[in-house]
Amino acid sequence: MINEKSILKEPKLNKPDKEERVVEEKNLSNLNRYVRDVYGESPKEKDIALLIKRIEEILDDPNQKDEVESKEEIKKIRDEIILQELPFVIAIAKNVRQEFFSNGPKNILEDLIQYGNIGLIECVDLFIKKLYNGKKTKFSFTYARYYIKNYIMKGVNYVLRDIKIPLKTITLKIPQYRKTERQLARELGREPSIEEISQRLGWREEEVKNVIKGIETISLRNYVSFNQEIKPGERRYDETIADKNSLGMVKQIFEKEKGKKMAEAIEKILPSLTDREKDFLEMTLNNYSPGEISKKWGKTRTDAHGIGKAVIKKLKRALDQ
Repeated sequence: MINEKSILKEPKLNKPDKEERVVEEKNLSNLNRYVRDVYGESPKEKDIALLIKRIEEILDDPNQKDEVESKEEIKKIRDEIILQELPFVIAIAKNVRQEFFSNGPKNILEDLIQYGNIGLIECVDLFIKKLYNGKKTKFSFTYARYYIKNYIMKGVNYVLRDIKIPLKTITLKIPQYRKTERQLARELGREPSIEEISQRLGWREEEVKNVIKGIETISLRNYVSFNQEIKPGERRYDETIADKNSLGMVKQIFEKEKGKKMAEAIEKILPSLTDREKDFLEMTLNNYSPGEISKKWGKTRTDAHGIGKAVIKKLKRALDQ
């Protein structure tokens, strides 16, 4: 479950830089199209404008402003504005899930939507507070979207806090890297090299390597740890392992971290795993990235990813049963 206090304790949003704004605005039309395709139509700005106008009328009338009935009406209007924006929350959450958690369990999307809802509610409440203070301003979808996306990404960062990846890398650099990698793969007909990707992006090779390491670290570990609620003072699951070669520790680890469902799934699939898959799972739980695993095996990173995908597929099947 989401700990709202942990997300809301820092209500100040990160102001997007110029590069991030360009990426956000470029995706806006696609997002509008996506919501329209899924929900029939995008939320109507005119409807929201009328709702806001009604709030302004109430607040401009000294006789109505402090009445209990008026406050109740404003609360209902607030809830209606939030409902109008919910399709955007769902669309943004789906985009984030696809980008970072495409191999994760189904309930990841639900959690991302909840994080986005917290951002949306915060946004609407701050907007209405401005109206109460006499500051009349337009409520735009772009304005709400920055709050929604920011809170979703703060939630992602909170969940992956033990991985130590900067938020900017998660929100901006990883999507840019993946897009460029796909483009080059289509153009070259093969997997591009780090040098080719760095030249196309204009990044140093070390930057590209850091982003790749971040992707590899997130890839399987987010799948097995997304729902692990680690309280202050508790040890991370990878710190509880006493014997790297003990597969029996896997269930004990996840039970300790209240991941009984995952522990049962792992126990269920263990007999069907090959020795290499068991080795991959153990090393992943011991904080190894796919890149480090492939190096230890003397194999390519692609080989490690292939084995990781096989493990994930079996876990998903076990969790869905």
